[in-house]
Amino acid sequence: MSITFEEKSTLGWGWFLEVRRPPLLIGHIRKGGTLNTYQFFHGPHNELNYEFQESDLEVLKRKVSEKYG
Repeated sequence: MSITFEEKSTLGWGWFLEVRRPPLLIGHIRKGGTLNTYQFFHGPHNELNYEFQESDLEVLKRKVSEKYG
């Protein structure tokens, strides 16, 4: 089954992408503060330790898809 990326918005974080292998939530991607990078956090409750970081969102999506897809 393929990985999907679903954009969500929140009051506290601005926006993030849920990363799913339907129906499971496997992690999320969010913009990394002042660094102007995107970070992937593996696991549904992980908010602290990112696994991948990229300045290009599409590159990060490919890395996540390759590893978890």
